[in-house]
Amino acid sequence: MNTRSKSPEAIIISLAKHPLFFGTNTSALQKAVSSGRKVTFQKGELLNGDDPSLYFLLKGKAKVIGAEGRSDVTRALLQTGSVFGVAQLFMRKGKLSSVVAMTACTCLMIPQEAVEHFLSVDPVFARNYIVFLSDRIRFLNKRITSFTAGKGENMLAAYLLSIPEAADGAV
Repeated sequence: MNTRSKSPEAIIISLAKHPLFFGTNTSALQKAVSSGRKVTFQKGELLNGDDPSLYFLLKGKAKVIGAEGRSDVTRALLQTGSVFGVAQLFMRKGKLSSVVAMTACTCLMIPQEAVEHFLSVDPVFARNYIVFLSDRIRFLNKRITSFTAGKGENMLAAYLLSIPEAADGAV
C-alpha cells in the first residue's frame, strides 16, 4: 500500500458527481476531503482495513467479497467512482465484507470522524447518506426475496426484478 498525492480539487470534482455527495456544501466537502488520505493498492490487496472509513474509488476495479477474506461469493463489482464502507462505517464491531483490488487501485479514505462531522454540518449530505443506505436496503431486500422465492420460476422472476434498469427502462 502506497500513498500518493493528487489534486484535492480534482477529487472534489469527482466526489461532487456521486449521488452521496451531490449538492453538498463545497466547504464541508473540502474539509472532509482534506481530512482523508489518498492510498494506492496493488492487485490482490485488501482495500478496506480495520479503521472505519468511507472509501471513494478514484481509480481501478475491485470486488466485494465475504468478510474475513472469504471469496466464495462476489457480492459486488466496484469501478472508478464507486463508494464503499458506507454501511460498515457505524457498526459497533465486526466486518460486513472485504474489498479486494482486481487491478491497481487508488482510494480516498475519509475517516469516520470526518464523516460524522460532515453529517452534522451538512443536511444535504445527511439526506444523501440516508437515501444511499435506503437504496442498499431495498437492493438487499430484493436479493433476500430471490433467495427465498422457492420455485425456479419465482426465483428467476425475483432475480430479474433485482437487476437495475437502464436509463431507457430496459432490463
